[in-house]
Amino acid sequence: MAAFFESILGNRKSSSQRGGNTALILTQYTLIASVVVLLAIGTTMVFSASSIEAIHLGTGIFSYVKKQVIFIVLGVIIAGVLASIPYNRYNSHKSIVLTILLTFSLLLAVIIAGQSILGASRWLIFGPISLQPSEFVKIFVIIVTAWVTSNYRNNLLEDKDAHIYLIVGVAIPVMMILITQSDMGTTLIMFFGISSILILGYPHRSVLILVLAVAGAMFVVTVFGVGYRSSRLDAWLSPWSDPQGTGYQIIHSLYAIASGGLRGVGLGNSHEKY
Repeated sequence: MAAFFESILGNRKSSSQRGGNTALILTQYTLIASVVVLLAIGTTMVFSASSIEAIHLGTGIFSYVKKQVIFIVLGVIIAGVLASIPYNRYNSHKSIVLTILLTFSLLLAVIIAGQSILGASRWLIFGPISLQPSEFVKIFVIIVTAWVTSNYRNNLLEDKDAHIYLIVGVAIPVMMILITQSDMGTTLIMFFGISSILILGYPHRSVLILVLAVAGAMFVVTVFGVGYRSSRLDAWLSPWSDPQGTGYQIIHSLYAIASGGLRGVGLGNSHEKY
């Protein structure tokens, strides 16, 4: 167990031997502490919000939380395994090509065998287990973007190669998720992550401006060009025009905020979950 957490937190002794990089160690602990706090808050909120429905369904008050905890444990194990691998192994052409191949394999699997749920085909279902490949693709495109940016700034990639990697490993997967899965939420998350890396690290501002302009135009066309997305915007601006339909959730969120204010009504005391 000690070795497991050591692989996540990093070896303090070896770090000091490599130069005593205290800032790196502090960053590691800060990141892990942030994850732990978010998991604790998230699990608590899941329990608070789901307990009434669980009682109503007769599945047990902790039924939803148990599923959440299982995924947390699995996530910690996977994170520990990945953290134990020296990061230099990820920083190679072979690793990035493999990442891109995995990305396209997942996206094509959804197109070929994806299950449609609530009108969107975004899931792969294996018996009792459902998997949304775009959750992995979000991580993969960030890895590719960071790798290209780092190697380009260090003169390890030519202009042409960097642009090819960005187009094939980043732009095309993002477009595939937007077009084939109609998943605007995931697309926006990836867009902000990719843009942040490019703004901070990519040296050619002209390329960055072009990417942002294209992405902005694509966003406007997608939001205002698709009926159900524009109707969501209308519902947000005027929820009372359809209180039992498109404005239902927004109205009840306003009820929740109004009843609790900034301090809330207290953990477990909310009325809206009923």
